[in-house]
Amino acid sequence: HLFQPGRDRFPGLARQHENAEPDPNNPASKEMVWLSRGLFEALIRFIGLAESDQFALRAALYELHYQPVANAFAKAVEAGADVKIVYDAESTYKAGNEATIALSGLDQADAVIPRTVTEGIKHNKFIVLLKDETPIAVWTGSTNISKGGIFGHSNVGHIVWDRDIAKAYFDYWERLAENLTATKLRPLNRAASPLP
Repeated sequence: HLFQPGRDRFPGLARQHENAEPDPNNPASKEMVWLSRGLFEALIRFIGLAESDQFALRAALYELHYQPVANAFAKAVEAGADVKIVYDAESTYKAGNEATIALSGLDQADAVIPRTVTEGIKHNKFIVLLKDETPIAVWTGSTNISKGGIFGHSNVGHIVWDRDIAKAYFDYWERLAENLTATKLRPLNRAASPLP
């Protein structure tokens, strides 16, 4: 799997770090930094922008089971930011998501909203940053919040500093937070983003 040492899986890592096995619980280790290629660090910095009660984060995440990222959300809560995370609470990731949430204390902070009515896999992977209740930026891309998603799959993260785009993601987040069935959600999404 992802963290099996060996020249066949990550030859550059094996050459540079003497075939050392990466420790996913230590993202600051030289092996994990090499695997991250800046993705983990950029994600943590983006979440860290919510550093006071002027800020809010609205996230929709399919996989939320990499503890250091959940802890970064918890740190934003401690700083006074209003954090709400819609997470998948229906798929095979439910148990891992909820264990990570519990360890971070996000459930006690009323910062999570379980999504239980999905029909099929919903690969939501975005975080909206708000300042003074206005969406100002969004983190999006292909990265699940898992050790494989961040460190092993050549995923990308995009930070878009555009208020219109951030607002579109925020509006979508609000629809997801209502826990609507796909039958009710699809027409709303089509109306928000019609075909040209």
